Amino acid sequence: METNNPLADIVDSLDIAIWELDTNYRILKDNRKTREIYGEGVVGDFCYHAAAGRNDVCPDCPAQVVLNGQKSGRSQHVRETNSGKTITIDHTATPLRNKAGQLTGFVVSIIDITHL
Repeated sequence: METNNPLADIVDSLDIAIWELDTNYRILKDNRKTREIYGEGVVGDFCYHAAAGRNDVCPDCPAQVVLNGQKSGRSQHVRETNSGKTITIDHTATPLRNKAGQLTGFVVSIIDITHL
């Protein structure tokens, strides 16, 4: 879907799934690839619920690693996509900061590494 924002169009065309999360792990934005993996309607949900069906933060949560002071966090999981295909995915969380340097959220990249 083409928008007035060229960068948003580029992110939506990537073959890498992208979530923007707030510091409470709520999904603020997604792209086309995340909708292929997790389905429609995850924006507004918590990442741990959308990704793992959990009611609390995953034990190996890469965003939690960032909250604990690391520059980035990473984890891998096997999951079933929205279409029923089993894949192995690599999650990487990196911090989003405002101009004052305060943590405002995370960008989570989700890459299908099944055939690597």
